[in-house]
Amino acid sequence: MAIIHNNGELGMFPNGSFQHKGRRGKFSAYSVRQGAGLNGGSCGLMGDTNKYGSGWYGGFRTPIDPANKAYQFSASVKTIEKSYNSRNGSGHMGIRMYDKWNNVVYGYMSPRYGQTTLSRAITPGDTEIYIVSGSGWSTSSSTSNTRVTFNPPTHPDYSTAWDYTRLTRTYTGSTLTNLGGGEWKVTLTAAVPDWGYALPIGTPVANSRGTNSNTYCITGNSDYGFGIWKTYTSGVMSGYMNTGGSFRCGTVSVAFLNLRNYKYRSEKSGNCAKYLIDNIMMVECPGGVARPSEIFKRRGRRR
Repeated sequence: MAIIHNNGELGMFPNGSFQHKGRRGKFSAYSVRQGAGLNGGSCGLMGDTNKYGSGWYGGFRTPIDPANKAYQFSASVKTIEKSYNSRNGSGHMGIRMYDKWNNVVYGYMSPRYGQTTLSRAITPGDTEIYIVSGSGWSTSSSTSNTRVTFNPPTHPDYSTAWDYTRLTRTYTGSTLTNLGGGEWKVTLTAAVPDWGYALPIGTPVANSRGTNSNTYCITGNSDYGFGIWKTYTSGVMSGYMNTGGSFRCGTVSVAFLNLRNYKYRSEKSGNCAKYLIDNIMMVECPGGVARPSEIFKRRGRRR
Protein backbone atom coordinates (compact mmCIF):
# COMPACT_ATOMS: atom_id res chain seq x y z
CA MET A 1 0.00 0.00 0.00
CA ALA A 2 1.28 3.46 -0.83
CA ILE A 3 1.48 5.99 1.97
CA ILE A 4 -0.44 8.46 -0.19
CA HIS A 5 -3.47 6.27 -0.64
CA ASN A 6 -5.91 6.41 -3.53
CA ASN A 7 -8.16 9.43 -4.15
CA GLY A 8 -5.70 11.79 -2.55
CA GLU A 9 -5.91 10.23 0.89
CA LEU A 10 -3.10 10.21 3.40
CA GLY A 11 -2.85 6.73 4.85
CA MET A 12 -5.85 4.40 4.94
CA PHE A 13 -8.40 6.49 6.87
CA PRO A 14 -10.39 8.64 4.39
CA ASN A 15 -9.96 12.39 4.97
CA GLY A 16 -7.75 11.84 8.00
CA SER A 17 -5.97 15.11 7.32
CA PHE A 18 -9.24 16.95 6.62
CA GLN A 19 -7.83 17.83 3.21
CA HIS A 20 -11.16 17.69 1.39
CA LYS A 21 -12.07 21.32 1.77
CA GLY A 22 -15.25 21.98 3.71
CA ARG A 23 -15.95 18.30 4.43
CA ARG A 24 -15.35 16.35 7.62
CA GLY A 25 -15.77 13.00 5.91
CA LYS A 26 -16.33 10.36 8.58
CA PHE A 27 -14.66 12.40 11.34
CA SER A 28 -17.88 14.11 12.34
CA ALA A 29 -16.79 14.76 15.94
CA TYR A 30 -14.58 17.58 14.68
CA SER A 31 -15.37 20.69 12.67
CA VAL A 32 -12.95 21.73 9.91
CA ARG A 33 -10.45 24.51 10.65
CA GLN A 34 -8.83 25.92 7.52
CA GLY A 35 -5.17 26.97 7.49
CA ALA A 36 -4.43 25.76 11.02
CA GLY A 37 -3.22 22.22 10.32
CA LEU A 38 0.05 20.50 11.04
CA ASN A 39 1.51 21.73 7.75
CA GLY A 40 -0.59 24.85 7.28
CA GLY A 41 -3.56 23.18 5.64
CA SER A 42 -6.92 22.21 7.10
CA CYS A 43 -7.39 20.13 10.24
CA GLY A 44 -10.08 19.07 12.66
CA LEU A 45 -11.25 21.14 15.63
CA MET A 46 -12.61 19.63 18.83
CA GLY A 47 -14.42 22.86 19.63
CA ASP A 48 -17.28 21.68 21.83
CA THR A 49 -17.31 23.15 25.32
CA ASN A 50 -18.82 20.17 27.15
CA LYS A 51 -16.77 17.09 26.20
CA TYR A 52 -15.55 15.66 29.49
CA GLY A 53 -14.22 12.28 28.48
CA SER A 54 -16.89 11.16 26.04
CA GLY A 55 -15.74 8.64 23.46
CA TRP A 56 -16.00 9.13 19.73
CA TYR A 57 -15.48 6.42 17.11
CA GLY A 58 -14.75 7.13 13.45
CA GLY A 59 -17.68 6.16 11.27
CA PHE A 60 -15.48 4.65 8.56
CA ARG A 61 -14.24 1.12 9.23
CA THR A 62 -11.07 0.38 7.32
CA PRO A 63 -10.53 -3.24 6.22
CA ILE A 64 -7.36 -4.88 7.54
CA ASP A 65 -5.60 -8.23 7.19
CA PRO A 66 -3.70 -8.84 10.46
CA ALA A 67 -2.67 -12.38 9.50
CA ASN A 68 -0.63 -11.16 6.54
CA LYS A 69 0.07 -7.47 7.07
CA ALA A 70 1.43 -5.10 9.71
CA TYR A 71 0.18 -1.61 10.53
CA GLN A 72 0.84 1.58 12.44
CA PHE A 73 -1.64 4.20 13.64
CA SER A 74 -1.03 7.86 14.35
CA ALA A 75 -2.63 11.25 15.05
CA SER A 76 -1.37 14.76 15.77
CA VAL A 77 -2.99 17.13 18.29
CA LYS A 78 -2.53 20.64 19.66
CA THR A 79 -4.44 22.38 22.46
CA ILE A 80 -5.59 25.86 21.40
CA GLU A 81 -7.80 26.80 24.36
CA LYS A 82 -7.42 25.59 27.92
CA SER A 83 -10.36 24.53 30.06
CA TYR A 84 -11.93 26.74 32.72
CA ASN A 85 -9.54 25.00 35.13
CA SER A 86 -6.46 25.68 32.96
CA ARG A 87 -6.25 22.13 31.63
CA ASN A 88 -4.96 21.18 28.21
CA GLY A 89 -6.76 18.91 25.80
CA SER A 90 -6.25 15.26 26.70
CA GLY A 91 -7.42 11.70 26.32
CA HIS A 92 -6.84 8.30 24.80
CA MET A 93 -6.53 7.73 21.06
CA GLY A 94 -6.52 4.41 19.29
CA ILE A 95 -8.83 2.04 17.45
CA ARG A 96 -11.95 -0.02 17.87
CA MET A 97 -12.02 -3.43 16.17
CA TYR A 98 -14.90 -5.06 14.27
CA ASP A 99 -15.67 -8.54 12.95
CA LYS A 100 -17.12 -9.49 9.56
CA TRP A 101 -20.65 -8.78 10.82
CA ASN A 102 -19.61 -5.29 12.03
CA ASN A 103 -19.85 -6.35 15.66
CA VAL A 104 -17.39 -4.77 18.10
CA VAL A 105 -14.73 -7.31 19.07
CA TYR A 106 -13.80 -7.43 22.77
CA GLY A 107 -10.56 -8.75 24.19
CA TYR A 108 -12.26 -11.66 25.93
CA MET A 109 -13.30 -13.08 22.56
CA SER A 110 -9.67 -14.02 21.87
CA PRO A 111 -8.69 -17.34 23.56
CA ARG A 112 -5.21 -16.24 24.61
CA TYR A 113 -4.48 -18.07 27.87
CA GLY A 114 -4.48 -21.64 29.06
CA GLN A 115 -5.57 -23.18 25.78
CA THR A 116 -6.89 -26.62 26.61
CA THR A 117 -9.90 -28.89 25.98
CA LEU A 118 -12.93 -30.20 27.84
CA SER A 119 -12.33 -33.44 29.74
CA ARG A 120 -16.08 -33.97 30.07
CA ALA A 121 -18.95 -33.03 27.78
CA ILE A 122 -21.11 -30.04 28.69
CA THR A 123 -24.89 -30.09 28.80
CA PRO A 124 -26.90 -26.84 28.65
CA GLY A 125 -27.58 -25.76 32.23
CA ASP A 126 -24.24 -26.94 33.61
CA THR A 127 -22.55 -24.53 36.00
CA GLU A 128 -19.33 -26.52 36.32
CA ILE A 129 -16.94 -27.45 33.53
CA TYR A 130 -14.06 -29.91 33.53
CA ILE A 131 -10.88 -29.25 31.58
CA VAL A 132 -7.66 -31.13 30.85
CA SER A 133 -5.38 -28.44 32.26
CA GLY A 134 -5.76 -25.31 34.37
CA SER A 135 -2.28 -24.07 33.58
CA GLY A 136 -2.39 -20.41 32.58
CA TRP A 137 -5.92 -19.86 33.89
CA SER A 138 -6.49 -16.80 36.07
CA THR A 139 -7.54 -17.17 39.70
CA SER A 140 -8.33 -13.44 39.94
CA SER A 141 -11.49 -12.14 41.57
CA SER A 142 -11.97 -9.78 38.62
CA THR A 143 -14.47 -10.96 36.03
CA SER A 144 -12.49 -9.11 33.36
CA ASN A 145 -9.77 -11.77 33.80
CA THR A 146 -11.95 -14.84 34.28
CA ARG A 147 -13.74 -15.64 31.05
CA VAL A 148 -14.02 -19.04 29.40
CA THR A 149 -14.19 -19.27 25.61
CA PHE A 150 -15.80 -22.18 23.77
CA ASN A 151 -15.17 -23.36 20.19
CA PRO A 152 -17.89 -25.96 19.44
CA PRO A 153 -16.53 -28.37 16.80
CA THR A 154 -19.63 -28.12 14.59
CA HIS A 155 -20.24 -24.37 14.82
CA PRO A 156 -20.17 -22.72 11.34
CA ASP A 157 -18.21 -19.68 12.53
CA TYR A 158 -16.54 -20.49 15.85
CA SER A 159 -15.26 -24.04 15.35
CA THR A 160 -11.57 -23.24 14.81
CA ALA A 161 -9.66 -24.29 17.91
CA TRP A 162 -8.71 -21.38 20.20
CA ASP A 163 -9.81 -18.78 17.69
CA TYR A 164 -12.46 -16.05 17.59
CA THR A 165 -15.68 -16.86 19.41
CA ARG A 166 -18.53 -14.93 20.96
CA LEU A 167 -19.53 -17.99 23.01
CA THR A 168 -18.16 -17.23 26.46
CA ARG A 169 -18.96 -17.44 30.15
CA THR A 170 -17.33 -15.98 33.26
CA TYR A 171 -16.06 -18.19 36.06
CA THR A 172 -15.10 -17.70 39.69
CA GLY A 173 -11.32 -17.59 39.84
CA SER A 174 -11.06 -19.13 43.29
CA THR A 175 -12.86 -22.28 42.12
CA LEU A 176 -10.13 -23.42 39.74
CA THR A 177 -9.36 -26.83 41.23
CA ASN A 178 -6.85 -29.51 40.26
CA LEU A 179 -8.66 -32.84 40.62
CA GLY A 180 -5.58 -34.85 39.70
CA GLY A 181 -5.21 -37.36 36.92
CA GLY A 182 -5.18 -34.65 34.23
CA GLU A 183 -8.44 -32.96 35.10
CA TRP A 184 -9.41 -29.58 36.55
CA LYS A 185 -12.78 -28.17 37.61
CA VAL A 186 -14.05 -24.63 37.12
CA THR A 187 -17.30 -23.17 38.50
CA LEU A 188 -19.10 -20.73 36.24
CA THR A 189 -20.99 -17.65 37.44
CA ALA A 190 -23.93 -18.52 35.17
CA ALA A 191 -25.08 -21.72 33.51
CA VAL A 192 -24.01 -22.67 30.00
CA PRO A 193 -26.95 -21.88 27.69
CA ASP A 194 -28.12 -23.94 24.75
CA TRP A 195 -26.09 -22.39 21.95
CA GLY A 196 -27.42 -24.99 19.53
CA TYR A 197 -24.09 -26.80 19.11
CA ALA A 198 -22.72 -29.72 21.12
CA LEU A 199 -19.78 -29.25 23.49
CA PRO A 200 -18.31 -32.77 23.64
CA ILE A 201 -15.12 -34.04 25.25
CA GLY A 202 -12.19 -32.47 23.42
CA THR A 203 -13.93 -29.14 22.69
CA PRO A 204 -11.30 -26.36 22.67
CA VAL A 205 -11.66 -23.96 25.61
CA ALA A 206 -9.43 -21.26 27.07
CA ASN A 207 -9.21 -18.47 29.61
CA SER A 208 -9.71 -15.05 28.01
CA ARG A 209 -9.40 -11.58 29.44
CA GLY A 210 -10.29 -7.96 28.79
CA THR A 211 -13.71 -6.28 28.73
CA ASN A 212 -12.71 -2.95 27.17
CA SER A 213 -14.03 -2.41 23.66
CA ASN A 214 -11.16 -0.01 22.87
CA THR A 215 -7.47 -0.41 22.08
CA TYR A 216 -5.46 2.66 23.05
CA CYS A 217 -2.58 2.01 20.70
CA ILE A 218 -1.90 5.61 19.62
CA THR A 219 -1.69 7.14 23.08
CA GLY A 220 -2.91 6.47 26.58
CA ASN A 221 -4.59 9.08 28.75
CA SER A 222 -2.20 11.83 27.66
CA ASP A 223 -2.11 15.59 28.18
CA TYR A 224 -1.75 17.04 24.68
CA GLY A 225 0.21 20.13 25.67
CA PHE A 226 -0.55 23.68 24.61
CA GLY A 227 0.26 25.59 21.44
CA ILE A 228 2.59 23.02 19.84
CA TRP A 229 1.67 20.10 17.61
CA LYS A 230 2.40 16.72 19.15
CA THR A 231 2.36 13.56 17.04
CA TYR A 232 1.52 10.23 18.69
CA THR A 233 2.27 6.97 16.88
CA SER A 234 1.62 3.33 17.73
CA GLY A 235 4.17 0.58 17.49
CA VAL A 236 3.95 -1.89 14.62
CA MET A 237 0.89 -4.08 15.02
CA SER A 238 0.22 -7.41 13.34
CA GLY A 239 -1.18 -10.88 13.96
CA TYR A 240 -3.94 -12.06 16.25
CA MET A 241 -3.89 -12.21 20.04
CA ASN A 242 -4.40 -15.96 20.31
CA THR A 243 -0.97 -16.44 18.74
CA GLY A 244 0.75 -13.53 20.47
CA GLY A 245 -0.22 -10.83 17.97
CA SER A 246 -1.72 -7.38 18.36
CA PHE A 247 -5.26 -7.64 17.00
CA ARG A 248 -8.24 -9.32 18.58
CA CYS A 249 -9.29 -12.55 16.94
CA GLY A 250 -11.95 -12.09 14.28
CA THR A 251 -11.00 -8.50 13.50
CA VAL A 252 -11.46 -7.58 9.84
CA SER A 253 -11.80 -3.78 10.12
CA VAL A 254 -10.94 -0.93 12.49
CA ALA A 255 -12.14 2.60 13.25
CA PHE A 256 -10.32 5.50 14.90
CA LEU A 257 -11.30 6.44 18.46
CA ASN A 258 -10.71 9.43 20.73
CA LEU A 259 -11.82 9.80 24.34
CA ARG A 260 -12.09 13.57 24.30
CA ASN A 261 -10.63 15.36 27.34
CA TYR A 262 -10.71 12.12 29.30
CA LYS A 263 -7.79 12.88 31.61
CA TYR A 264 -9.69 15.72 33.29
CA ARG A 265 -13.16 14.24 32.87
CA SER A 266 -14.19 14.92 36.48
CA GLU A 267 -13.76 18.68 36.07
CA LYS A 268 -17.13 19.75 34.69
CA SER A 269 -17.82 23.13 36.26
CA GLY A 270 -17.03 25.10 33.12
CA ASN A 271 -15.87 24.83 29.54
CA CYS A 272 -13.58 21.95 28.55
CA ALA A 273 -10.36 22.41 26.59
CA LYS A 274 -10.42 22.82 22.81
CA TYR A 275 -7.85 21.20 20.55
CA LEU A 276 -6.93 20.66 16.93
CA ILE A 277 -6.39 17.21 15.43
CA ASP A 278 -4.71 16.30 12.15
CA ASN A 279 -3.22 13.39 10.20
CA ILE A 280 -5.39 10.66 11.67
CA MET A 281 -3.53 7.84 9.97
CA MET A 282 -3.28 4.13 9.45
CA VAL A 283 -0.45 2.82 7.28
CA GLU A 284 0.85 -0.57 6.26
CA CYS A 285 4.36 -1.54 7.33
CA PRO A 286 5.89 -3.91 4.76
CA GLY A 287 8.00 -6.59 6.41
CA GLY A 288 6.78 -5.45 9.81
CA VAL A 289 9.23 -2.52 9.78
CA ALA A 290 8.13 0.73 11.42
CA ARG A 291 7.66 3.70 9.12
CA PRO A 292 9.90 6.77 9.52
CA SER A 293 8.40 9.34 11.90
CA GLU A 294 8.28 11.92 9.09
CA ILE A 295 5.61 9.88 7.32
CA PHE A 296 3.08 10.78 10.00
CA LYS A 297 3.65 14.51 9.56
CA ARG A 298 2.97 14.66 5.83
CA ARG A 299 -0.08 16.15 4.28
CA GLY A 300 -2.65 14.56 1.97
CA ARG A 301 -3.43 16.15 -1.37
CA ARG A 302 -6.36 18.54 -1.27
CA ARG A 303 -9.25 17.83 -3.62
